[in-house]
Amino acid sequence: MTKRGHSDPIEQAERPNKTSRKLNLFLKDICEAGKAKIAIEHGATQIKVVIDTDKGGCLVTTPKKLHTIFDSLLQRDNYFLTKSKKLILVTNHSSTVDKLLKLSTINDVPIRCRVIENTLSTQYIVRNVDTDASVIEIAEELEKEHIPVLKIVRFTKKDSHEPTLVILIKELGVTCRDKIKLFRC
Repeated sequence: MTKRGHSDPIEQAERPNKTSRKLNLFLKDICEAGKAKIAIEHGATQIKVVIDTDKGGCLVTTPKKLHTIFDSLLQRDNYFLTKSKKLILVTNHSSTVDKLLKLSTINDVPIRCRVIENTLSTQYIVRNVDTDASVIEIAEELEKEHIPVLKIVRFTKKDSHEPTLVILIKELGVTCRDKIKLFRC
């Protein structure tokens, strides 16, 4: 073994390095508008949508300009500008989020719209989950309990890469779960 890695391919397969380590990960592929709708159904009170341009901040900076452009889209929603001139719209309507995400230009200037994911989801650590259960099995079990899972990460030991009893669950909606039924040891 050299300082830069394993020279023998058999040894490399037995003891992979950090970059080749496979992370036990489950991601659910849902569009942003779908995530917003599910999050509102599961208790999210506000969703933040960021609007900016390729060059940086948003061109619409005054309240008068905002109302002329976004009046048909907004339903008494709040908005504010960040220091970097990005416009953040706060809403609790999934239809508004859907309309904002479909916007591509304002006054012939291309814009980007994205949802801040932390306003859509709650993440928490679950301990003592059986190591024989894969992340896909865990996701299926949570779907049976009607928990809208966005992401599951199973942590592994650093050197041996064996799965640990700890997983991270990112769930759509705002919840504070004290108990969750899973594969327990």
